[in-house]
Amino acid sequence: MGLKQYKLLILFLLFILSCNTNSINNVEKTQDNTPSPPEQVLNKFSAYGTKEGKKIWYLTAEKAYVYESKNIALLEKFNVKFFKT
Repeated sequence: MGLKQYKLLILFLLFILSCNTNSINNVEKTQDNTPSPPEQVLNKFSAYGTKEGKKIWYLTAEKAYVYESKNIALLEKFNVKFFKT
């Protein structure tokens, strides 16, 4: 994974950390001021990235709220582990 990809991953993680994920009601409001429900809720979510067949990072989260139409995913209680390449 190149330096540019690491920078993008770090920026993504900083963005997620800066979001208030304590309440999904504060995330998205519709015109009638009611919360917009997520399009998908994933329990015990995990994802990983590889380079040349080797795992370079691994992310786990207790819950992920996915808004596919807006390309947004909010994570609850997440952990990221990086591996040496």
